[in-house]
Amino acid sequence: MTESRDSLYPELADAGSLGAVLNGVSPSAAGPGYEDLGGPDGPARARAVEGDRSVVVGLAVRERRFLLTFSGAGQAAARAETPDLVGAARSAQDWLDGVPPRELGARWPFVVVDELRLAYQEGNEVEVAWRLVRREVQEDWRGVVEAAYARSELASMFPVFSHGVFRMLRSSRFTRYDTPFVRRAGRGFVLQHEGGALAEGGAEQMIEGFLDWLAHH
Repeated sequence: MTESRDSLYPELADAGSLGAVLNGVSPSAAGPGYEDLGGPDGPARARAVEGDRSVVVGLAVRERRFLLTFSGAGQAAARAETPDLVGAARSAQDWLDGVPPRELGARWPFVVVDELRLAYQEGNEVEVAWRLVRREVQEDWRGVVEAAYARSELASMFPVFSHGVFRMLRSSRFTRYDTPFVRRAGRGFVLQHEGGALAEGGAEQMIEGFLDWLAHH
């Protein structure tokens, strides 16, 4: 264990491992039973499991931060970062006790729920994906995104905005991209598919071009 870690996490020096620290401050009388997973300088991660739920807790290196991943049925549902050891342990115990993801996020502000992953589980991933894209889109893209969302034919498709490209897919269970995409070109945009440009211009041209392509494919 390095001096740096000793100074950031003095609790570990006394307890000997992260698992022991977490078991010592767990709000559960019996403790959730953390198992140390190890790390390059000694036990740096620990895991607790209850049924199909688990929590993995790690340590940040450059600053005091407990890094938590909350998983259910083998998939991450939420993540968290906090310097508060007790808060980390209590939020972990809440998750292991069965608190739903959104309630966990409401109880603990440092917990970030994976909204889209939850939406897939609940069957409303298209609605949630549009909400996330519209909320997070850069301002110079807003006209294209809002124009697409205003058309019912496109609002029923699954939106993806990644690496400077905006796509709308026929299925949220996509395995490949098979529809045109919009990218920036100078002060405007280009609608492109399979290496060729279908339309150039502003938001209106992008949407009309996309709808025209859909009508023929």
